Amino acid sequence: MIMGRSDTRPRHPTPRWAPALLLAIAVTGAAITVFRDGLTGHARELRGACRVISGPGGEVLLHTSLPVFTGDGFVASSNRSYRVVEVGGDYARAEPVTEGEQPVVTEPCYAHGAAANGGPGGLSAMPLGLTTRVIVIYHTHTDESYVPGDGSASTPGRGGIVAVGGSLRQALESVGYAVIHDQTVHAPHDAMAYVRSRRTAYSNLKYQPYLTFDIHRDGGPASGYLTDVGGQTTCQILLVVGRQNPLMAANLSVARRIKAAADASYPGLIKGIFLARGHYNQDLDPGALLIEVGSEHVPRALAVRSMGLFAEVLARTFGAPGI
Repeated sequence: MIMGRSDTRPRHPTPRWAPALLLAIAVTGAAITVFRDGLTGHARELRGACRVISGPGGEVLLHTSLPVFTGDGFVASSNRSYRVVEVGGDYARAEPVTEGEQPVVTEPCYAHGAAANGGPGGLSAMPLGLTTRVIVIYHTHTDESYVPGDGSASTPGRGGIVAVGGSLRQALESVGYAVIHDQTVHAPHDAMAYVRSRRTAYSNLKYQPYLTFDIHRDGGPASGYLTDVGGQTTCQILLVVGRQNPLMAANLSVARRIKAAADASYPGLIKGIFLARGHYNQDLDPGALLIEVGSEHVPRALAVRSMGLFAEVLARTFGAPGI
């Protein structure tokens, strides 16, 4: 190097697109973080075990293999609302929510999906009977099965839960709904299954679904999901709404309407509404719900029967195109 000579190596100016690229990377990273946090609720699903949510007096409110976190909510069959205040191991304690603390849910304004046919929470664009409404059914965990009837709690590929979804499809078609029953397998049964099933849910938005159901079966003793409905032993249904979800109010509105109609026609059919941490892909559609149909110890035949009753409830709630 020559003394007194400055460094003459060429300097490359910062490309004009560099700040935008850095911003895009930062935004993408933030989005990934939010999406990851939304999946934390899915990561701890118990297989072959269940959690117990108890009320303040020790009464059992819910047996479930779903993850349970402080802040989760539960609307019981009696319509009394609870909030989980403590979680330890496989047990959780919930306290009643006062009337003033219950979430206010207004009728949502639909941006897509259910909006095409008026939306479950809005007004129908056409008189009932003149429009065909599409309902999409899929299964994040297609392997789920029922020990009584399938012989195992899990069947590689398509288990008993897919047959239960098929029975709902048939019942809905019988009253005039057009039903897409997507049987795409999202194996393995792990936390990332919801990432894989997100592609399935998204791909079915092209049908502009009126309602979208991700159908599962829960975990726990049969006694936690069996009840008497109309003098017959029946498998109960749990409605699940993801609370880390910008469309939560719309999804919860749909769940409440379904439960209210079921309570009037078949009291006890709906076990309750669980407001769970996570989004369960419900941010894709305001008419989306996750449904737990019994547990692995409930006879599949009873789960099939409950789907027939559930279809009747939907027809009475939102109108059946074929009637």
